[in-house]
Amino acid sequence: MKKTELTAPLQSAVSEGEWDHFDEHGFVVLNKRVPSEILDGMCQRLDEIMFHGVSANGLMMQRESPDGSYQNAGEQTAGWKGATGDYRKITGLEREPKFRKFFDSVFVTEPHCRIYEREGYPVRFRAMIMNKSASGGTELPFHQDRWDFEDCEPRMSVYVALDPAPIDSGCVEVLAGSHSVGLLSENHRGVISLEQLEELRSRFESVFLELEAGQMVYLNCLTVHGSGLNRSGKSRRALSYLM
Repeated sequence: MKKTELTAPLQSAVSEGEWDHFDEHGFVVLNKRVPSEILDGMCQRLDEIMFHGVSANGLMMQRESPDGSYQNAGEQTAGWKGATGDYRKITGLEREPKFRKFFDSVFVTEPHCRIYEREGYPVRFRAMIMNKSASGGTELPFHQDRWDFEDCEPRMSVYVALDPAPIDSGCVEVLAGSHSVGLLSENHRGVISLEQLEELRSRFESVFLELEAGQMVYLNCLTVHGSGLNRSGKSRRALSYLM
């Protein structure tokens, strides 16, 4: 986990209305998109990593589950695991220059500053690719984003669709407003029980985050979310920057 220096952004990426939506509902889909040159650069580098093993030795990489079950996903270990689009997760992208361009953009520096102003501590972050491959991907149980190996909990994530994410691709589903209930599980992955999920569904609206490539979402880490299998026949890759 890395700490980052904070400098005020030169311009705002998010309107006050969007921040109000984020505070009330626990997420917001931004009106602005990642510039095409940055998005294309990240996608190109990701293809080089997945299919050619370029700069993969310093990355943690995990293959998809062979049957779509979360419990059967591959072990997440360091290094390349063959030329394939069937990677579920890739972490450690902080040093990659084509990803760094996005990490240094106003879309990231603005929420960094917002967290620092509200919480008063240096922001830590973790950047990872979450993928549902064209072969179906892996189901993601409903959970809250959290970790238990640092002295503070994460507050929000910047989620970027690298590929189109229609509903049949297994796009992210959020329970709008569920962040208001607070932390639900001490599990270090934040996975909640089926009983908890049923109760939350009776109280909070389900929203599917159908996104076009380059669209971004800010997500409160306590907002309960999950995703199903990919039935679109196309990969559904996304960048998640957790802070």
